[in-house]
Amino acid sequence: MVRKEKILIELKNELIEKIDGLTYENAEETSKEVQAFFDVVQGIRKLSFEAKNVINEKIKETEDEPKIETKEIITEEPTPDNVGNIGKSFTFHRKLCGGIIPNLDGGYFIPEKMTRDMNLEDGDSLKIIDEKIIHNNETKYSFEILEKSKTVNNKRIEIPFCKVDIEAGEYVVNESLSGFIKLDEVPYTLILQERDKHRLRLKKGDIVDVAFYENNPSKVRVIWKHDIKDHPTITEEEKKLQYKHQYDKNSAEKAEKNYPVSLELFHNKKILIIGGENRHADYRNAFDELPIELEMIKGTEETKRLQSAIKRADIVTIVIGEARHRASVAAVQFCKDTQKPFDTTHENGIQSVLLCTEKAIRKGIKQRLIECVG
Repeated sequence: MVRKEKILIELKNELIEKIDGLTYENAEETSKEVQAFFDVVQGIRKLSFEAKNVINEKIKETEDEPKIETKEIITEEPTPDNVGNIGKSFTFHRKLCGGIIPNLDGGYFIPEKMTRDMNLEDGDSLKIIDEKIIHNNETKYSFEILEKSKTVNNKRIEIPFCKVDIEAGEYVVNESLSGFIKLDEVPYTLILQERDKHRLRLKKGDIVDVAFYENNPSKVRVIWKHDIKDHPTITEEEKKLQYKHQYDKNSAEKAEKNYPVSLELFHNKKILIIGGENRHADYRNAFDELPIELEMIKGTEETKRLQSAIKRADIVTIVIGEARHRASVAAVQFCKDTQKPFDTTHENGIQSVLLCTEKAIRKGIKQRLIECVG
């Protein structure tokens, strides 16, 4: 049943967000909420639903989306029974929240978390590397990026690290870490939708990422809620991390921002950074502020040394753009084989690496939680 599967996907996404936000302080409350999710799933399983169009059910904002001509990259036509899709490639279409592969299973939805974990962008070519039939004959796929898109979707606008406020009873955002939000150089207040407010349990002071289509800011969506402590205002945050690097004017001409990370997660961790050799000194300066042990390697080392470094670490961060392709693939595979928490980034900036490391730590926490439950 398509509608049942849609509800299940939404519930799984919210469950992942709950586990991501787990701390010692909220462990008891989170445990009750997680159990409530399973109770809801058991109740829905017994109900009957009328099947509807897959794409309309999975991507509700398509009615507000500008129509863009795209070409699908398909090595073979997908088979009706979903068997034998491994090795086939498809084009990823970025939506306001998450994305979709239209020509796979009638519209295969990729949630926002997976989109972020893989650093997916509109037009990326993805190859299926694994497929599993799970409950109710639903197929779950694993992907790798075959080719990054060379074009930019300027119709979709994303503003990261916005502060939630309340004005006249409405939940709104009107400033981010970059300053006040402006459209056409005029300050603009984005009114958040009720469904996002309830789905993410938003409150005043929360830090979120929002997205909307260029000509339709009234349909803004909250696509991510960051797990940080409450602060009086964004500009008054007393962060321990105060780094800024100005890129060469001939490149992007943009400065790194003070993106928030949960400092307590880094405590006493042994962290390995693979790649990003030309920024190793900057990483050392940044991570010196944290209570961790840091090791960095180029990513060009022989296999035995690479594996030994991974074994010594608690957490592995791989800078894909700077590590040799072969080395990055070998590192990813060895981390998977040894169940070592890791994450990857295509950016070599300090804050990109910090955020990537934080993601890897959270993956490790989730992995241990699943092992305890299982």
